[in-house]
Amino acid sequence: MNRLLVTLVAVGACSLVAFGAFASTAAAQAESPTEIDDCTVVDESGEYELTEDVETDQTDSCIEIRADDVTIDGNGHVLQGPGADQNGTGIDLHSDGDNSGLVVRNVEIAGWSTGLYAGGDYELEDAVVRDNGDGLHHHQGGAERLENVTVENNDRGMYSMMAGTSGTDVTVRENGVGIVGEDGGNYGLESSRLVDNDEAGAKILHSSQLNLSDSTVSGNGGHGLYFPPYGFPVWGYVENTTVTDNGGDGIHVANDVHDPVRLVDVTVRNNDGHEVNANPEESKSPLVTATGLQVGQSATTAFDEESVRLEPVDRDDLPPREDATATGDGLNVSGPVDGPVQLELGVDADDETVDLWRHDGTGWETVEEDLAVSDGTVETSVDRNGTYATGTETDDSGGTGDDSDDSDGSEDDSQDGTDDTGDDSDGTDDTGDSGEDSDPSDDNGDKSTPTQTPSDDDGEKDGKTDTPTDSKDSSDCGCSAADGDDGESDENSTSTDEPTDSADDQQQTDETEDETTADADTQDTDDDDGSQADAPGFEPVVALVALLAGALLARRRE
Repeated sequence: MNRLLVTLVAVGACSLVAFGAFASTAAAQAESPTEIDDCTVVDESGEYELTEDVETDQTDSCIEIRADDVTIDGNGHVLQGPGADQNGTGIDLHSDGDNSGLVVRNVEIAGWSTGLYAGGDYELEDAVVRDNGDGLHHHQGGAERLENVTVENNDRGMYSMMAGTSGTDVTVRENGVGIVGEDGGNYGLESSRLVDNDEAGAKILHSSQLNLSDSTVSGNGGHGLYFPPYGFPVWGYVENTTVTDNGGDGIHVANDVHDPVRLVDVTVRNNDGHEVNANPEESKSPLVTATGLQVGQSATTAFDEESVRLEPVDRDDLPPREDATATGDGLNVSGPVDGPVQLELGVDADDETVDLWRHDGTGWETVEEDLAVSDGTVETSVDRNGTYATGTETDDSGGTGDDSDDSDGSEDDSQDGTDDTGDDSDGTDDTGDSGEDSDPSDDNGDKSTPTQTPSDDDGEKDGKTDTPTDSKDSSDCGCSAADGDDGESDENSTSTDEPTDSADDQQQTDETEDETTADADTQDTDDDDGSQADAPGFEPVVALVALLAGALLARRRE
C-alpha cells in the first residue's frame, strides 16, 4: 500500500513538471514579436519587429496599422521608399484616427512622400526620419509624442493640423521648413533643436500654438520663429531658448494673437533681420510680452504686450557724437511703443555713472544723466522710439567734463583775458602764482621782447599787471630793448627803475655809452646770491661823486 502511494505521488509530480514546462514554452512563443521583412498590414494587437532593411518601389503605404496596442521595433533597420517625389507612406498609423496605444521605435524612415502619417495617438522613439516630402505628418486629433527623434532633409520636417505634438530631444534640421502648425496644429517641444532649415525654423499659422523651452533655434534661412500674418489668432510661449544666426528675424510676430506671445529668459542675437519684430504694419495687434529677453550681446529687456521691434547696434556703428564717447552697444527700439520698455544695458567703462542717450534719426539727446553702473550694467526704462546708448561727455582734450573748466577745476583762461595755450600745468592762469607779470618766456623757452605789454590796444587793463617801467611806451624811455622786463616780478624790478632813469640823464661820456651798449647786448640776470645785477648808469654817478669829493678835499688843504 505504501509502495503504491509513493508511486502515484511520483507520477503526479512528474506530470505537473512536464505540464509547467510545456505551458512556459507556449507562453514564451506567444510573447515573441512578429517578424516583418517586407511591406505589410498589421491588423492585430501585439509586438512586431523588422528583421532586415526593407526597400520598395510601391507607392502606397508600406506598413499600415489597423489595430490598437501595436508596437513596431525597427531594430535599427531602414524602411526605404521610392523617393520623396513619389506617392507613398513609410508607416501609416491608423489613418482613420480610431486606433490607440501605438508605438514605433528604433527605425529609420526614408524616401517617401510622407515618412510617417498619424491620425491619432502614438509615440515615436529613437528614430530618424529623412529625405521625405513630409517627415512627420500628424492630422486630425490625438497626441504625437516624440523622444530622441531626428527629422532631417525633408521638404517639411514636421506638419501638424488639428492635432498636438509634444517632444523631448527632437532635432529638426536641414529641411525646407522646420515645423509647421496650421488650423489647430499645436507643438510643445523641450530640449530640442530647430536648426539649419532652408526657411523658417518654426512656422505657426492660424489657430495654432508653439510652446518651446530649453531649446535652440539657429542657422535657419528665414525667420527663426515665425508667426505670419495669416488667418486666425495664434499662441506662443518660448522659455530659456536661444534664437541665433537666422537669415531673417529672430522672432517675427505678424499675426493677431489670442494672448501675447510670451518670451521668458530668451536670448536673441546675430540674426540678419530684427532680433524681435512684432510688426504692426502687417497686422493690427501682434503683441509680445517679455521677461529677461536678452537682445544682442549686452542688452536685456522686459515689457508687457508691446508691438515692438528690437535691434542691437554695435558701438562702432552708432551715429557719431563729437562731444562724448559711447560706453557700450546701443539698442534700437521702434514700434509704436505704448508702455515702458525696461532696459538693462551693458557698459564697458570704469565710471561710477554714465548718461543715457537717445538718437531720433537726426541727432543725439541726453535723456537721463548719472545712471549708476553696477556689475557692468545700467538699468533704465524708455517709452519712445529711438536708438538708445550709454556714454560720457568729453572735452576737446579727450577727458571728461565741461570744456569751460581746466583739469583741476580752475577757471578757463578765457575768464581772465588769456587763452588756453598759456595755462600752467598746475591749473593756474598765465599771470603766475603771484597774480602779477607773466613769465616772459614764450613756448620755445626764449625771452619775450619788452614790447609785448599786457594792455589792449585801447589802453585798458586786460587782466595782467603793468610792467615795472614807467607808464610811457617803451619807445619813449630812451633806453635800448634790453632795458625792459627782465623776468622778475614788479616788486624786484622797481629797485632798478631809478638807476635806469638816472642813466638816461647821464649818458654824456663814451665810457657810459659803452657800458649802456654792453648792457643792451646782454640780458639782466640775477647774481648767485639772488640779488639783482647793477643797473646801467650807476658807475658814472659813483665816478662823479668821487671827483667832487676829491676836489673838496684839495680845496680844504689849500
